[in-house]
Amino acid sequence: MAKLLLMVIVAALAVAAFSVFALREASAGSDLKVTVNTPSNHAPDGECEGDPNEGSGDCTLGEAILEANAGRADIINFRKSVFPKANPGVIYIDQEQTRNAELDGINGNDGCLPPLEAQVLIDSGNTGVILDGDFDNDGDAQDCSDSDVWGTKTFPVANREGVIQVYANKNGFDFTLIGGKNFIIREFDGETDGINFNGREIDDDAPDHILGDILITGYIFQDGDIDDESDLYDSQDGIDLDEIDKVINAQFTNNNITADDDGIEVNASGDKSCFVADAGAAGEPIEECFKISSSSVLINENTILADFDDTAAGDGVQVVYDAHLNGKILVEVIDNPSIASKDADAVDIEYCDAGEGCDAGQSEINIDVSRNNKLHGGESGGNSCVEIDIEADEGPNSAGSTDVSVDVNDNGLCDAGGGDGYVIQVDICCDASFSTATVNVNGNDDIIADEDGVDLELEVGCGDGNEINASVSDNRNIEGQGNGGGHGVVIEANAGEASDGCTGTDTESDENAINVLLNDNGRIDGGDAQAVDISGTAGADADGNGDDNVWTVAAKGNGRIHGQEQGILIDIVAGSEEGDDGDDNIA
Repeated sequence: MAKLLLMVIVAALAVAAFSVFALREASAGSDLKVTVNTPSNHAPDGECEGDPNEGSGDCTLGEAILEANAGRADIINFRKSVFPKANPGVIYIDQEQTRNAELDGINGNDGCLPPLEAQVLIDSGNTGVILDGDFDNDGDAQDCSDSDVWGTKTFPVANREGVIQVYANKNGFDFTLIGGKNFIIREFDGETDGINFNGREIDDDAPDHILGDILITGYIFQDGDIDDESDLYDSQDGIDLDEIDKVINAQFTNNNITADDDGIEVNASGDKSCFVADAGAAGEPIEECFKISSSSVLINENTILADFDDTAAGDGVQVVYDAHLNGKILVEVIDNPSIASKDADAVDIEYCDAGEGCDAGQSEINIDVSRNNKLHGGESGGNSCVEIDIEADEGPNSAGSTDVSVDVNDNGLCDAGGGDGYVIQVDICCDASFSTATVNVNGNDDIIADEDGVDLELEVGCGDGNEINASVSDNRNIEGQGNGGGHGVVIEANAGEASDGCTGTDTESDENAINVLLNDNGRIDGGDAQAVDISGTAGADADGNGDDNVWTVAAKGNGRIHGQEQGILIDIVAGSEEGDDGDDNIA
């Protein structure tokens, strides 16, 4: 099989400065540079010393990583004459190379690279570098997911997953990779990620650490032969941030990823454990829990194809937070040319969708999935172009208002072969009042789904003064084809004590508001159900009562609305479903 080499004409690359500056500040003064000047991957021989090693002696990438780990370098770059941009140098990360009789005298191949344990900038912006896991193209590639030995050091197998494996050795750990669209990782086997971050140290029993500023730009990850879509290899994620309490700032921009599992995965699992703190003689003991503070993730200008072999159910982009929150989360998936998965969601963003719920009182969650040129969800059931699930409920100390904002705007074609086009679920409760959820699905191109075109399930409560504002407007055509539900647009919204998770049956709930706009869309089709189905309650549930609750729907300027059942079905309540003592409610 001929090697596939992507030759990319590099456009001007704007690199976010925060990561580079933070990294250089962390070096406490001058930048210490080590230059990789050989494509060899032999065992370390001590000849990589010296700064910047531009002259004599050979310095492998593995040795350069060890220099960084030892504190003797915070920048790793590559010699241009050995790694030219026009004809990238190939570093074979394949121990089989040592056993090949035709390559006698290569001084061996040490296999998987040593993990990075230090903050570093890997700079290939003006050079060309390929890390290849199968030097003879026989499909028997290197597996770096279970490689626990490099040189004389042993690493925990459970935490080693990446070709480039990064172990954060402190809180606020920074990392930058500038690839210039010529830093390529290709053809690895097993469950090997391209780049994997782990918040744990080499000691597997140490607590997870917090990642600081992470920037990866101009990186290419290839799995299999892209030309004929054959798949001899079984690697995993292109980029994987795992086993971390949180990341402060992460940016992934201008990358090209073809992966067997997730394209880009960020999993800030945190720690939802709680303990009883002694409040002293003057007060009652209180329960305290670990909470993450502010975190931001930006994923832009990438081309991603996930689940390349159609077996792993990997998402194009997956961002998961699973911890109590005291601050602000911002996730932006914007301006990407294409995000697709063969058998999962194109974009999957979750806050505590693990069944236990999280406390996000006095916090903000902002999600923006906009201006992406193409979004494709997988062909099997339940896979969407965009799935956003926010479960800010059932936490041990759920108190204080929560504000959620979700924008899915101005995207190109959404083609969900096995599920909903855009599905957004927001659940805020339980002891808070004056929480808000603002959800916009506006200005998108055609939304074509096997099930519902747009599915909004919004629950904001409990108490008083909660507000939901939802808009599905200015989209081209919305089509639910009817193979698993088939609404064009379905919106279920409840605010106040009527929302999911509230337990009061005779409780008053006042001044809650729900406002829905469904304006100026093209055709809206419901394949085997209603074209439009809007329902819910603003106020109290069951026998409770509520005053001054408002539920409004505006639907105008749309094109053809056609459902197999009704065209438009609206079933909304303001005040209470059954109570009879509410005043000044409007629906």
